[in-house]
Amino acid sequence: MAFRIAVCDDEEEQLLSLTSLLSKWAGRSGLSLDVRTFPSAEAFLFAYEEDSACDILILDIEMKDISGMELARRIRKEDRHVEILFVTSHFEFISEGYEVDALHYLTKPVAEEKLYAVLTKAVDRLSTEPPSLIISCQGKTIKLYEADILYVESFLHYISIHTVPHASGRVSSYDSPGGYNASGSPLMRQGAGIPHKTIPANPGPQEYRIKESISAFEKKLSADFFRIHRSYLVSLKHITRISRTSVSLDWDMEEKHSIELPLARGKYDEINEAFIRRN
Repeated sequence: MAFRIAVCDDEEEQLLSLTSLLSKWAGRSGLSLDVRTFPSAEAFLFAYEEDSACDILILDIEMKDISGMELARRIRKEDRHVEILFVTSHFEFISEGYEVDALHYLTKPVAEEKLYAVLTKAVDRLSTEPPSLIISCQGKTIKLYEADILYVESFLHYISIHTVPHASGRVSSYDSPGGYNASGSPLMRQGAGIPHKTIPANPGPQEYRIKESISAFEKKLSADFFRIHRSYLVSLKHITRISRTSVSLDWDMEEKHSIELPLARGKYDEINEAFIRRN
C-alpha cells in the first residue's frame, strides 16, 4: 500500500525541499509514498474536480489568492479523514487550525526530524481507520468504508453495492501513480494528486455497480456481513428487523426509512445468531 501525499505550496524551492524530505522519509520508514505536488490552491482544486485521493495533505498557509487555510476549510467540508499538516512562516494562524482539525504546524524552513515525527504520527492515525475496501466503478477507483455499506445485490455477472446516502468514498485513478517506493526511489509526477472526494447525498442509498460475483465480494468483507440469499449480502450493523421471510435495513433512522430484502429458507436461526453476536 502506498500512502498518498499531496503537497501544495506556491514557492518552487519549498516544493522541491519538501519532496526531497519525503523521498528520504520513504527510504527511512520503509513505506511506499505516492506524492503529488501543486503550485497553488487553484491547481489543487482543479485536479480535485476530476480525481481525488489523498491520505496526507501538506499545505503552505500563505499562498496567493486562495490560502492554505481556506483550502483546508473547503476540503474539510467534504472529507473528515485526510490528515492536514500546515507549513508557515508565521504563527498567527495557529488558532484557526482547530477549525479544520489540523494535525500539526511546522515553520519554514521545515526541519527534517520534526517533519518525520509528524508524518509518523499521521501514518499511525491513518492505520487506525475503520475497515474499508477498494472498488473500481465507472473508470474511478473508490474507497468505501464497510460501515457505510447497507447491502450488496447480485445481477448475473454484476453486483450493486448500496451505501447510506451520506457515505463518502475516496476516489482516485491509479493509471500512472507517482511518488516514492519503499527504497526512496522517485516515482513522482506533478499536478495529479487531490484529496478525498465525498459522494454527494442522494434521496436514497448510493449505488455502485461493478463486474464481480457476490461470492468473491463477500470474501473481501468482515464478519459484519451476512449472506441472506443467493442474491443478497447485508450489513448486520444496519439490520432493524428479522422475520422468517425477510430482513429490514435502515438507511435513515431520523426519517425512519428502511429497505426490506428476502431471507432464504433455512437462514432464520443462523442470521439471528450472527446478528446477536455482531451487535
